[in-house]
Amino acid sequence: ALVVGAAACSSLEVAAMGNCSSAPRMKVNLRALVNANQSSDGYGDGWYFDTMNVLLDRWAYSHVQFLRKRFLEATGDKGEKELDKKGFFKLFAELQDMPKAVAESAFRMFDTDNSGKLNFREFCCALALCCHLMSSDDEKIRFVFDMFDTNDDGLLSANDVQLLLDYALQKDARAEERGDDREMLVLAAKRQQRVAEIKQDLLGNSQYLTFERFYEWAQRNLDSLNNLLHTFQIVPSPERERVICEEILSRHQTLQEGSTWYCISHKWLQVWKAHALWTGPSPGRRVQGGTSSSSTAPGPTQPPATLSASMAAVPVEAHRPPSPTLIGDPADVDGSEEIISIMSEVCMGGGHHHILTRPPEIDNSDLEGEHKGELKMNLVEHLDYELIPEEMWLKLVEWY
Repeated sequence: ALVVGAAACSSLEVAAMGNCSSAPRMKVNLRALVNANQSSDGYGDGWYFDTMNVLLDRWAYSHVQFLRKRFLEATGDKGEKELDKKGFFKLFAELQDMPKAVAESAFRMFDTDNSGKLNFREFCCALALCCHLMSSDDEKIRFVFDMFDTNDDGLLSANDVQLLLDYALQKDARAEERGDDREMLVLAAKRQQRVAEIKQDLLGNSQYLTFERFYEWAQRNLDSLNNLLHTFQIVPSPERERVICEEILSRHQTLQEGSTWYCISHKWLQVWKAHALWTGPSPGRRVQGGTSSSSTAPGPTQPPATLSASMAAVPVEAHRPPSPTLIGDPADVDGSEEIISIMSEVCMGGGHHHILTRPPEIDNSDLEGEHKGELKMNLVEHLDYELIPEEMWLKLVEWY
């Protein structure tokens, strides 16, 4: 069991979030949730809350901890429990590059109770329908269509289709910036021609695009569709975490004088490596020259270790033998403690989707000695702890 320090969810939120492996898959869209919640006859109330609870159940508790942290960061320092438009667009910054009507449409899709602000339930439910980790392809397709359906009439106008294609093919636009002026003009012309061809194929002689016709195209172009959902991927996939850390380690292959590396529990890191499907060498430190080394934590004749700052890590200077100093109490992050188990809880997604629950919050308690603020004696690198570069440590703290 590990002590974790994420903010506790309310009893209502926790009750709604069961074991994600038990959550059935369903085809649902946020527009339907909005319409059901606004129903005047009360018929939609039961379906609305049942559907919201099923969506919440897709998230494992460790995911909820991470989402809660991001949600609270976006609400600001005023003690607000709901997210307004300003915080929403700050959190999903890429929406600000889209036309205002599309960005406003995205906010309305999250705001299922039409209150003008998002509570944590709405936030988690909407992300469950557009996050790559949890949503099916059908749900992502529906989400994108509804986001660009700016007048909520169930159809995309010719202008809506133009905007959608322009942003769906934005990777091509970024590629144009890497050439010289002439190459950029040629690539821009090709891209415009491609957009025009796809638009003609989708609309034909009609001025409007139905969902059924869009669905057929989207099924064949999921990569382009995912470009439109990139801003909503605030929970990084295990593969994404691994790629980022591999890139960091490629730039920090040896200890250099004056650099700062952090000590992290070998036990916790093994759990994260399994989650991230890490297949390369252990992300521990290397001495100058690139060879791995094994060393021992400070004994009684070395400077005493102290506990300070947050998240229990150990910075070390490259030119000194490792002298780990625990930094922080895991409960400092959000001011509360919860006990959770490390377990391979499988969350089933739409068809081919399946992921392991995220590891718990970083925990170095197995390195702590008998007295708070002290390390156990004779800790061994690669057995008890690993040393990782500061940049990787900061990323892991951001995620966990």
